[in-house]
Amino acid sequence: MKPVLQFALAMKDRLRSMFMLICRLFPAQNHKVVFSSFSGKSYSDSPKAISEALHQIRPDADIVWLFRDGASKANIIPDYVRTARNHSWHALREMSTARAWVDNMPMSDYTRKRNHQLYVQTWHGDRGFKKCLYDAPDHPKGVEMIEQWIADVMVTGSRHCEQMYKTAFGFQGEPLRVGSPRNDILIHPSAAKIIEVKRKLGIPQDVKLLLYAPTMRNAPRRKGEKQQIQPIDLLRTMDALGSRLSGEFYCLVRCHSTQLGLGGLPNDDRIIDASTYEDMADLLLISDVLITDYSSSAGDFVLTGRPLILFHNDKEQFEREERTFYFDISDTPFVSVRDQQTLEDHIAQLTPESAEKNDRDILDFYGAYETGEAAMRVAERIAQAMDERRK
Repeated sequence: MKPVLQFALAMKDRLRSMFMLICRLFPAQNHKVVFSSFSGKSYSDSPKAISEALHQIRPDADIVWLFRDGASKANIIPDYVRTARNHSWHALREMSTARAWVDNMPMSDYTRKRNHQLYVQTWHGDRGFKKCLYDAPDHPKGVEMIEQWIADVMVTGSRHCEQMYKTAFGFQGEPLRVGSPRNDILIHPSAAKIIEVKRKLGIPQDVKLLLYAPTMRNAPRRKGEKQQIQPIDLLRTMDALGSRLSGEFYCLVRCHSTQLGLGGLPNDDRIIDASTYEDMADLLLISDVLITDYSSSAGDFVLTGRPLILFHNDKEQFEREERTFYFDISDTPFVSVRDQQTLEDHIAQLTPESAEKNDRDILDFYGAYETGEAAMRVAERIAQAMDERRK
């Protein structure tokens, strides 16, 4: 066995033992809830929405977030949030003594759960294209999704996600069919929130926004390089959108969180790199048009009723070298283009009415049932669990 693998296995055994020891030494704290998003990278996504809803209805809740670097989040998180460094002794103690956990990524397989603890799994791609976890052909043998045994609640916003939970996680429990908490702000958009996000990004309030957000590619990540954008001309695209939709367009670009950035971007003041912005949901909220390739953000953005376009010239290569899909995109209502001219031809015919209809068709394709109240419904489920343990 390779030394690196031996070390990793030894660390897992140690962490597993620490979990069990803490459970014996320290009692559970009924008012504590531990949150994590994207393995401690950010204060974002559905865990963030649930955390804030829980504080609203239960100010007495002790809310703990696990971060890779909590100090870097000091100006982002609310003052009622405590933090712990992910995978540390501190984090294990917080998790072991919590009443509930909320996460949008699979738990580490060294995790041990007490009786009566509540584990809420929200996932981060309710209506994704790409096969994941057990469904992925390259899923490592012997790596098990412990959610199939320890998850109590898996939050869903579509029939597609329900099926994915069964096959990708092996989850056979009852899903919580309330929608994706991160998407509540897309269903009930706040004008004040839009102003605030644009201000943070330094964007004039009166301009319209194109969001270009391609998904990850493995090669640049392995090489430690920036991911080059597809052969899309963002300047021409902004001009075409401005002409058709009557307004000046800026372009937000956002790389996948696993990438070092996007290379090949034009040097233009109207192009703003939002890759380090904390929460993707805010960017979807303020954007008037989304262009992506295979990002699950497409399945969220359609809730806005605004234009969505898939730009991918490498579909066959992507399936061969990167990830396979749950369905053939050509058999769906998605607008899919493979070159710049076809993109501009589509924009020339675009209307708000056609975009809204296309979005409804996509939601129907997935069997979506978003409520706009998902975060509050999940928070109420956690609060109910807290009260049950007090009896």
